[in-house]
Order: sequence, then structure tokens, then C-alpha cells
Amino acid sequence: MSRVQELYLSKQIKDPNLNEQMRMLIFRIAPHTVRLPESAHRIMEVDANGKIPGKEAAIRKLEVKVQEIEQLFKKHGKGTEWIIADIPHKDITFTADIQTINRKRDSDNIYGERDPIKVIDKNGKPSLLIERENSLVGRLSKVVNFIPNIYANSAALTLLREKKLLPREPQAAQPGDC
Repeated sequence: MSRVQELYLSKQIKDPNLNEQMRMLIFRIAPHTVRLPESAHRIMEVDANGKIPGKEAAIRKLEVKVQEIEQLFKKHGKGTEWIIADIPHKDITFTADIQTINRKRDSDNIYGERDPIKVIDKNGKPSLLIERENSLVGRLSKVVNFIPNIYANSAALTLLREKKLLPREPQAAQPGDC
């Protein structure tokens, strides 16, 4: 952080976008979050093969949208607009599924592993909670969280709204609104 402050105060870096980002870091000014349908947070199902069917398409759509926005900045911008896309490529899992546990286990006894939650039924038989029907942990092991984020500065947000790529600023809630 001290190096960022040195560079910012010395004005050695001539890039206005980088200077603005350094200023935002130093003064703890958060960038704006750009809300697009392509960047909506969602939970995606994992199929039996361990693949996530819609993830690749969602990433491609989001990358195309980001490129479209960057082209808009080049064509209509003043050079002060910037956008940062945080597109997750690793899966965010709630809990490991049975295939992952079987693949990563160290011993032959799956019940000796550290991660899966073990339960004992009425008959004294141990089992894993993810193997049980209708368990929340079992359902969570079959989904991943896809959370892309797009950040931009005020100039970028204004341009995106002018070109109607984003809706106008949201209206404040009125008393009595539900």
C-alpha cells in the first residue's frame, strides 16, 4: 500500500485510469458494481459426470458483453472510463460431492476421511450425510455457486447509461413500498 501511495503522490504513472484506481485504493473509494443480466449470480447444477452444463456458455456470454463494453469505451468514451471483470473460472462449492471425496481420499475407509459429515442411523450403521436422501448437504453437494462481478468507475457507468446498456439509476424506495 505504501508503494501505491508513493507512485500516486510522485505522479510517475501517466495513465489516468491507473491513477484513478490508485486514488480509489488509497482513499478507500469502492468502484461501482455493474449489474447486467449476463453477470447475475446463480447456482448451477453439477451433472453426474461432474460437469456444469451452462457454465462455459455463461462465461462466453459475459466475456462477449465485456468486450462489447470495452469497444463502446473506445468508440464513444473520453479515455477515462474503465471496467474490471471478475469472472470466476474455479468452481465455488458448498460441500464436496461423493465422487470428489472418493477421488481424493487417502485410505480405503471413506468414513475415516476428515471432510465429509458422518452420521449414524438408528441401527448403528454409519453413512455420509451427502449420501442421504433429502439432506440439505446432499443437495448442496450437487450445485456450485457462479458469482461473476463487473466493476466500473463513475464515468463508465454514466456512459453505459447514456448508451442504454444499463437501466437508469434505481429509484429510491418510497415509504409504503414492499
